[in-house]
Amino acid sequence: MLKYFIIAITALSTIGASAETLSKVTLDSGQEVIHFEGKYEKGTAKRLYDFAKETGLKTVSFNSGGGISTEGDGAAWVMNNLQLVALVKKENSCMSACAITMLGAPVVIIKGLVGFHPAYLPTPMKDGDKAFTTGQKISMNDTIFLKDKGVSNQVIRTIGYFGKPDMFFVLTDSSDWRRMFDKTGKPYSQLELLGKMWHSNVIGAYLALTKRGITL
Repeated sequence: MLKYFIIAITALSTIGASAETLSKVTLDSGQEVIHFEGKYEKGTAKRLYDFAKETGLKTVSFNSGGGISTEGDGAAWVMNNLQLVALVKKENSCMSACAITMLGAPVVIIKGLVGFHPAYLPTPMKDGDKAFTTGQKISMNDTIFLKDKGVSNQVIRTIGYFGKPDMFFVLTDSSDWRRMFDKTGKPYSQLELLGKMWHSNVIGAYLALTKRGITL
């Protein structure tokens, strides 16, 4: 269906729903980092670039449900160009366009959740031919982007075949992130791949339990 042709235009409404904000925060370790909170909107990538240049900080801590896909691509370029470390703290999540951003980082540290999914149209397009053409173009561009970043074919296929707007391919730690790529030489089994597809309700419950310090 058309809604699955377009990558990461919108994401979970309950995670980082407000427009993105950028701030300096100090971690428990004493390290100062950029904290990225909220939704990807027009100009997000440039604002991240400007803020990183202004502060000189080299780590970005993310908590976002995603947003505009092209801003996720742009933010990935920022992470790569400025060699910024991507961090997702425990209790936080980085979904959809935010997950795409992390593909640009030279170093990724995951203690919370990172989730990829196929995209959907936030509003119907009346011109069916234009919608189809747009979907094909964005889908192709995004697939090439994932391939260029070294994401394995099995992961790309799993996201495309089984993902939905509310169904994400989820990673829960840094070692899991590294297994996404062809170069690791340790592919997922089919059962592992299916087990990584989480519904948004499960994600919400997982984050709620994590905040309460509960481990199942």
